[in-house]
Amino acid sequence: MDPIPFLANIISLSHSDGKLSATENSQLEAIRSELNSKKSDFAKANKIVEMGNYQLTPIGSFTDQVKNLECILRLACADDELAAHEVELISAFCQSVGIYQDQLDKIAADFISTLQNLGKICASCGSQASRDALYCPNCGAGLSDSDGSVQLAFEIPDKGISIEFSDSSSTTFPKALEIAKISDGYQTCVQLKKNWHLAYYKSGSVLDALPLAKTLSGTRNRRVFLNGTEVTWDELFGFMWCSTQRARAYRPVEYCFGKDQNRINPSGCRHSQMDWVEWSEWFKYGRWEKGGLVGAKAIWLFRQRAHSP
Repeated sequence: MDPIPFLANIISLSHSDGKLSATENSQLEAIRSELNSKKSDFAKANKIVEMGNYQLTPIGSFTDQVKNLECILRLACADDELAAHEVELISAFCQSVGIYQDQLDKIAADFISTLQNLGKICASCGSQASRDALYCPNCGAGLSDSDGSVQLAFEIPDKGISIEFSDSSSTTFPKALEIAKISDGYQTCVQLKKNWHLAYYKSGSVLDALPLAKTLSGTRNRRVFLNGTEVTWDELFGFMWCSTQRARAYRPVEYCFGKDQNRINPSGCRHSQMDWVEWSEWFKYGRWEKGGLVGAKAIWLFRQRAHSP
């Protein structure tokens, strides 16, 4: 039996509500230890689930599948009674395995009773405590789940600009985190054992998001969403290099027109290669004409490209 999908089925249930409680986390570690599973296999299974859209899948022999179901139920009942979304997932798994409702009810009842007798497991040291204990009797860590849940995925708004990035050793990371926390909406979650952060700008204006984007210029793990859809970083912030150069210029207002290079261009972008010299390539694509309502003015008209029928 492949241990990775076996573990992935168990982990998947803990991710189904988007949060991983301290009790669920401790139960996952206890199950991994009892199954003698390698931490590397557990990490691979966790990565598969975190990629999204994972479906509970029967693994191995019927005995293996029942054992898998028992572990899934153990995790589902760790916090309290089965939640509605957990019941739905487990019922679908049972149908694919061939376990009927009365059998499921019996297995679930046994596990709830067992977990109530076992009490809580400390996420810090693995020690057991009574069901109503607030602190671990061994290490003193808090056992309440009210502050122990961890968000596992971001809720990307369908309007505006959202930027997500992970913890980094970059010198600009503290500043980036500071800016993100004062955005229109800030979220944090854990993915692949890394802390990720999301900043939201409801206006959808690139200028509003620009301060954060600049501090993330050297960060590898970053993503940007426009109106809920992921876009490439350069699609929104590809102009930042030009913007930085302009800000450093002696006369920023004149910088984009190329005056400091004595190669004036009418487009207002020195990198467009529309220099105002007689050998400029762009002069091939149009002509001068006289026009204007008042007086005769020279107007440049770009030649339209002919379309094939």
